[in-house]
Amino acid sequence: MSKNKDDELGDIDIEINVDKEDVNEEQPDILQLTNLAKKIEEQEGIISGLKNEKLVARADAVNANKRADKRIADSTRYANTNICKSLLDVSDNLKRAIISIPDEFIDHEVVKKLVTGVQMTSKELTNVLEVNGVKKIKSLHEKFDPNIHQAIQKVDTEEYEPGIVIEVIQDGFMIFDRLLRPAMVTVSQKPSKE
Repeated sequence: MSKNKDDELGDIDIEINVDKEDVNEEQPDILQLTNLAKKIEEQEGIISGLKNEKLVARADAVNANKRADKRIADSTRYANTNICKSLLDVSDNLKRAIISIPDEFIDHEVVKKLVTGVQMTSKELTNVLEVNGVKKIKSLHEKFDPNIHQAIQKVDTEEYEPGIVIEVIQDGFMIFDRLLRPAMVTVSQKPSKE
């Protein structure tokens, strides 16, 4: 920005009104010059104030545009949040379906094909979620963080230091940098002395 500030602000025209009484064309005396200097100083103060007001107004407009651009970008980026949240439930149910098959039926050929199909569907659904910015939160053996974890229970243990996630009951997910669903976890705590 090599422009002069005055050029950037534009020209501000101020008319200075001077009464003929204030100026004696033949011999201006010190009082008359002092009065003129005061009026000029007042007008320069007004000009300076107007320039500052213009700068503030321009800055406010630029900031408003930036805020609007951010809101539009966020709206676009997070537009699919609700559908992704619903798809997480579908993903959970596909995993539960595989886990719920009794061990005695696992070796049956029809069941193997069904399990393979459900696993493929689950994997594809996970890929679709990842493409849309959904990432699983790593929670197991991490420090409990109330911003991304929901403690379902606390367990007395000396195996871990207090406040460590020792079991994940339901995975948590982020969509880009926002929490989509908190992880439901079990957290370690110091055993009570009894």
